[in-house]
Amino acid sequence: MGKKELFKTIDIDERKFILCKFNAQTGSYILFKLTSIITPLFSQIKNTKKTEDLNLDDINLTELASSLFSLPEDDFRYIQDHCLMSIKEQLPGAQPFVLDKFGVWGNEDIEFDTQLVLNLTLKELVFNIAPFFTGLQSSSIMKNLTSSLQNLKT
Repeated sequence: MGKKELFKTIDIDERKFILCKFNAQTGSYILFKLTSIITPLFSQIKNTKKTEDLNLDDINLTELASSLFSLPEDDFRYIQDHCLMSIKEQLPGAQPFVLDKFGVWGNEDIEFDTQLVLNLTLKELVFNIAPFFTGLQSSSIMKNLTSSLQNLKT
């Protein structure tokens, strides 16, 4: 068994961020919360005969998004806050968390950058949740989703 990847450095608009794994309790809770969102994805995967034939174009994003839109604000904030509290920005001489446990932004220009915050949230979720799907047909979707997220411009 290989060593688990606990950190991953990503680049967004010439800035470097470090994605960090959730602790087991936080990761478990977030995974359970997201199950209702991911469930429609599984039913679509089940109906696909070959893994290599499945890509993001095969996913009914409207159905998937409708589950996300029904997520209560408290749940969304919990998930997003924990994602942002698990990401560091790599700066000269420092690595502050994007958001600390008191809700203080590590770099004030992030606070008002909605695209960057959403991009970081999604990348952190994929980084933490993708290992649960190793060996499943959805792993090709995670690769496509990760690739798509990397192409997001902030």
